[in-house]
Amino acid sequence: MVKRALGILTVTLLLTAQSQGANLKAEGGISAALYDQVGEKSEGKLRDLVVELEGKESPVKFDLAVGTLLLATVTSSAEQENRGNFGVGSSDAKWGLLWGYAELKLPENFTLQWGVLSTNLGFELPESYDNPNALFGLVWSGQPFVYKGVRLKKEFSAGRSAYFEYDRGRELNGNTKDHAVGAGLEVNGGSSSFSFNYFNYGSYKTLLDALFYRELPGGDEVVFNLDYQFLNSDSSKGAVGA
Repeated sequence: MVKRALGILTVTLLLTAQSQGANLKAEGGISAALYDQVGEKSEGKLRDLVVELEGKESPVKFDLAVGTLLLATVTSSAEQENRGNFGVGSSDAKWGLLWGYAELKLPENFTLQWGVLSTNLGFELPESYDNPNALFGLVWSGQPFVYKGVRLKKEFSAGRSAYFEYDRGRELNGNTKDHAVGAGLEVNGGSSSFSFNYFNYGSYKTLLDALFYRELPGGDEVVFNLDYQFLNSDSSKGAVGA
C-alpha cells in the first residue's frame, strides 16, 4: 500500500522590509504544518524559515537566501526532514544557504547570472508560502532545483526571452564532476505566458518542460505544466508528470 500524506493545517508568517537608501530589499517567512499520514500518527513540522536579501543593480544585482526548507511531496510528507545547503554539496545540513547568485546587466539586453542558481523548470517554488500548492507534486524530486552554474539570458521585444546555462556540481546527480546544460524560451503576454525548457545532465538524464499560465477574470489562475524525463542511456525509460 502506498502511504499518503496530507498537510491539514499550515501557519505562515511573512515579513518584508526595504531600504531605498541602501538599495536593499529584505524579505522572508516562516511556516509550519500539521501532517496527518494514513497509518501513522499526526506530526507537526517546521516547513520553512527563510531570510532573503536582494540587492538592486549598482551595477551588479544579487539575490541571497538562507534558512531551511521541508520539501514535502504528496507521497512523502511525514518522512521528509528539513534541509539547507542544497546547492553547495552538503546534503545532510539542516540549515544553510538555499540559493545565492549575482546578476550583471550587459549590452543588447543580455543578463548574466552566476552562483547557486534556482531552476527555471516547472511552476512550483521551494518556499511553501510562495508555492501555489500545499504539497509538491510527484515529479518534484525528479530534478534538482538549485545548483551551481552560469546563466546567460537575452530579452527580446514583446515579452519574449531566451536563456542558456551551464551547471556543475554534485547537486545534479551526486558527483562533484557532474555537469549539465539547459536552455529555454518564454513568451509573456501579461495575463498569460508560455515557456519551454530543456535540461540535460551530461550522460545521465534529459528533461523537457512546458508550462502554460493564464490569469482569469476575478483573479483565478489556470496552469498546465508538462514534465517529461528520460534516461540518456535508455530513452525507453521515461517519467511524465503534469
